Amino acid sequence: MRITIFSFTHNGAALAASLAKDLVQSGHLCQAFTMPKYAAEFHLQAMKKSVTDLTGSFFSSEDALIYIGACGIAVRAIAPFLQDKTTDPCVLSIDEQGRYVISLLSGHIGGGNELAIQAASLLGATPIISTATDLNHKFAVDVFATKNHLKISDMTLAKKISAAILDGEKTGLSGIIPQGSLPDELTLNPNELPKLGICISPFTDQKPYTETLHLIPRQTVLGIGCRKDISPEDMESFVERTLQEQHISPDSLLAIASIDLKQKESCLIELSHKYQIPFHTYDALTLSQVQGQFSSSEYVKTVTGVDNVCRESRPCLFWSRFPLLCIKPLIQVKLFAIAMACPYSYTFRKVVIHHYGNYLIFAGTTEGRELTQFLLNMINEEHLQMHLTVCIATDYGRLMLPEHKALTVLASRLNEQEMEAHEQKCF
Repeated sequence: MRITIFSFTHNGAALAASLAKDLVQSGHLCQAFTMPKYAAEFHLQAMKKSVTDLTGSFFSSEDALIYIGACGIAVRAIAPFLQDKTTDPCVLSIDEQGRYVISLLSGHIGGGNELAIQAASLLGATPIISTATDLNHKFAVDVFATKNHLKISDMTLAKKISAAILDGEKTGLSGIIPQGSLPDELTLNPNELPKLGICISPFTDQKPYTETLHLIPRQTVLGIGCRKDISPEDMESFVERTLQEQHISPDSLLAIASIDLKQKESCLIELSHKYQIPFHTYDALTLSQVQGQFSSSEYVKTVTGVDNVCRESRPCLFWSRFPLLCIKPLIQVKLFAIAMACPYSYTFRKVVIHHYGNYLIFAGTTEGRELTQFLLNMINEEHLQMHLTVCIATDYGRLMLPEHKALTVLASRLNEQEMEAHEQKCF
């Protein structure tokens, strides 16, 4: 994440310097500002504008803003710039003693709750999380969508689903079914006929419930061939109309593909910019080696060296073939093919934890460290009788983990026999 920290007192500046260093070591991009009289001592940037003006400078470009001081300072600083929970950065407020880390804004979609927990771990502080689904340990559709890079079609309906879940109502689930255990709040049973439901799909016409919230995966590839100098407006209109006819959400677009002769074609470049997706091109040899049966054009082959650009370019983005949904000509000036890439492996990330006993974790990855912190948070919050032994490869890795009475960290590269020995010792 891109993070900016603001502090206002001597203690706050010291805390900002320490937190910024730890966040950078955790993989974040971080900068910190403080009052000019403390900047040199702690090697921080001096605040040469008001905190509100600085907030405005970073509000749209940063992923997170952290204010070390009174919570009211953060509230007043961000107030003029608040727009929408889907686009606002997450905001944390930390007291200058580093005792509490409050997730103030964009706790779910912006990742504020997770950052608050991470910052609290680094500081030895208590994270303050106030979102209802977290407090009640319920499924949160916006968290699930964010974790799995799915676009939420209707935030109002997403809030309605969250409210229904908190009221104990079942929510339907259809479309691409994620891996892992189904949360108790969701149902795949069509006989239960919930009025509210979630459909994970790029297709807008799939509405199995009275009110269907679409979570849209990016998996639609456009293979496009066209003559020179098609206007960007004509191409955009054509694409929009075709997507509507095929009931495909524009939010599902993953990439545009064509032959390398079209790499400077303005209509395709503009289309890429409009939908903020990459535009990939391939040479004739690569396209000609794509396996499959395609309709051919001698004219296209004469010009490009391959007899069908739009169909053969779309699977070149991937290692395998995908279903062709549509191929459509328009006034013989452009040809358009749509394919769906294989969906990502979505997961509920639901972990079943026994609330006692020993846990042995080989934490050579970010996920291992995150799991360790997750378990430590559970131990703190629910007073669990657990002990964690974490094997990390390096001393640097040891520094990434907090000190805790329920945690033993072993920093050493282990072979298979040594790993088995640790298993026997722990269990």
